[in-house]
Amino acid sequence: LHLSIRRQRQMCIRDSNTITFSQQEVGLHFMDVWQTSKTNPAYISEKKIVIGLPNPHLNYYNNTGDFSSLIVDYLNEEKGITAGDALANLPTSKNILRGVLEVETFNIGYRFGKVQLGFSHLQKADLYLRFPKTLAQLFLEGNGQFVGQKINLSHDLNLNAYHEFGLSGAIQLNKLNVGARVKFLSGIANAVTEKGEVSLFTDDDVYQLTLDRDYILNTAGVENLDETDDFDLSLKTINLNNLFTKNMGFSVDLGVTLSLIHISEPTRRTPIS
Repeated sequence: LHLSIRRQRQMCIRDSNTITFSQQEVGLHFMDVWQTSKTNPAYISEKKIVIGLPNPHLNYYNNTGDFSSLIVDYLNEEKGITAGDALANLPTSKNILRGVLEVETFNIGYRFGKVQLGFSHLQKADLYLRFPKTLAQLFLEGNGQFVGQKINLSHDLNLNAYHEFGLSGAIQLNKLNVGARVKFLSGIANAVTEKGEVSLFTDDDVYQLTLDRDYILNTAGVENLDETDDFDLSLKTINLNNLFTKNMGFSVDLGVTLSLIHISEPTRRTPIS
């Protein structure tokens, strides 16, 4: 069970066409390692003291297999795939690309008896992009194929980066483990489209470009946004120098584990080939 409550200076979730993200990582949930506590704060380690070393985590998702093939095959020189091969079968609209980058700096756990406490810090960056096929074609192949055409470049962008400090506690009650993690959030940067209507026309005579747009991009923590020539939407500001910002919030994770059966260690083992 994951419950999040956040307060932000800039709007990150809109009233219409609301974007909601569920937790994607479920592999750790069924493992007996300290990192399991990331997805289930009710996890209690058998060790008295546990220290998690710094580690990165990258989660990638898209809703079309062809785009995945582009990423994988593009790195494989033997196949020699071109961008057009992968883009040809993309849906005309509603392509979704999502990436989650997580860098954990430390994660410490201490158990005394049936109670375990933990403290952690990590940085998170979350990207969501919904785009039409023509936007991917323009980005990877250019506008030569669209001479004399007006193409749709409308998209939906949600980019969020923040620090997360977590204080957790778990207790074992017979066959039931109950845990919670309170997390303090410190915003680093955010960019979200309120209006993302964009179209591009390439004149077939002098190749003049005409860009029509009804576009509003709300941002927080993004530098050089007022100067078009120096526009910078990179997350170079993600570092330990901005651990605590004015864009603060909190969230809560709740976890419960119930052991219905007990599997005892067999007294005799028979090897099977």
